Amino acid sequence: MNKFDVLLNWKRACLHNVRLVDVGPGDDNQVALSVELGGQEARLLGGAVFADWYRNDICKVGYLQRSLDKRDLYDRFTFFPYLDQSLRRVPELDLPSHSADGRVMETVGWRCDARPEGFRAPSTVIPGENGSFVADETVALTLRIPPEFIMECRQVLKTPEEVLRGFIGDAAGLMNYFANPRADGYCSNGSDERTYAESWLDRAYGMERVPLENLAIEDQEREETDAAAVELLDYLSDFQERGGSTDEFLEAVRALVDRKALGGSGDTGDA
Repeated sequence: MNKFDVLLNWKRACLHNVRLVDVGPGDDNQVALSVELGGQEARLLGGAVFADWYRNDICKVGYLQRSLDKRDLYDRFTFFPYLDQSLRRVPELDLPSHSADGRVMETVGWRCDARPEGFRAPSTVIPGENGSFVADETVALTLRIPPEFIMECRQVLKTPEEVLRGFIGDAAGLMNYFANPRADGYCSNGSDERTYAESWLDRAYGMERVPLENLAIEDQEREETDAAAVELLDYLSDFQERGGSTDEFLEAVRALVDRKALGGSGDTGDA
């Protein structure tokens, strides 16, 4: 059984590292895709109407996506070229599926010219130029939703999650580009939506707005404080390894703080 015999029976959403050899009219005015994978070729049913623009992708490498529409009488396949034509799937680099705090983790192996050593990306994205993508850095939030908001969402045929995700994308101005796809899937609904979301934030909370520069300074100070705390614990560990006790260490620290409070330099060395 060759790779394309497996393809016709496989249950996954797509097949990678496929090269489009040719495109032409098939039976019943369908698109016929001639594709190659690992030296083996096959001719597959592509779509409902023949389109010349398919020819722009001839000789390109990408992935085949199988139609999951049960109303179709035949298996249909759509070819999507990789934006970075040096990109290749490397299954031997894959990791078992796992999640940390609900985030989409990087478990799927890839390789490209810019990253020949290989790398991993989330299964939800196809890496863009030079294998780039935006990692999922989302944080978990639990929010109770009132029934009035649920009804508002139902009227526009959306779930509360879909509406909130859409607003977050607009308010934060998030763009999910093919060249640099986002693992978290967030994306603005459009320029008008971003403008309205920003206006709403300014109207509702603008009087409390803090400049981004101030937030950056706060984040930097917090990181420096955290790093200093880790360093202090390292000093305590070293002190204990040399026979000192925790009480002695804390006493020395308290003495330094007291001296500083009295206007001293904080230098515990001899004058």
